[in-house]
Amino acid sequence: MKDIERLRHRSPREFWKHFSKKQYVNNNISVEEFNDYFSQLFNEMPNVYNDKAKIFCNEHDFNVDDFIFEELEKPITVKEIECVINKLKTNKAFGGDSRINEYFIATVEF
Repeated sequence: MKDIERLRHRSPREFWKHFSKKQYVNNNISVEEFNDYFSQLFNEMPNVYNDKAKIFCNEHDFNVDDFIFEELEKPITVKEIECVINKLKTNKAFGGDSRINEYFIATVEF
């Protein structure tokens, strides 16, 4: 491995030639083999418990249906939307709505 590192620094062209000569093997596996492998990994996971998390969960009732988050009940203002759109960066991947930031920047009317 040290030889490869030396080659990388001394002669980058030779370094990349080394990798282009490598033969890559196509290891196609069946869906069943894939599933068996990852199922086995999941089953081998150690049971790790965090005492602080356990105490926190025991002290709070999370089965309540009437959670009230005041900050989520407030209407969104035009000023807040304006502020967020002004902070958007361009040339970024789109989100879950499949709209790129440029769409919002170009179509907003204030």
